Amino acid sequence: MRRPITSSFPSGHATAAFTAASVLAHTGHGDVFWFTVATVVAGSRVYVRMHHASDVIAGALVGIALGRVARHWFDPPGR
Repeated sequence: MRRPITSSFPSGHATAAFTAASVLAHTGHGDVFWFTVATVVAGSRVYVRMHHASDVIAGALVGIALGRVARHWFDPPGR
């Protein structure tokens, strides 16, 4: 696997995984499942040494925030 010269901050994979988990978990089905999948994706980035743990944690926080914004924008009124 090609390792980048520098790591990106925050992790794009963690951000995307936690954004998706935040949106999908809001449906009320499989909340724990979606966040478990997001955690595995984020953890794999540290495991393969593509990111530092701080990159992944920041990406997870950004992803959760973006997921909340997405839910606010796309949820139908009165729900």
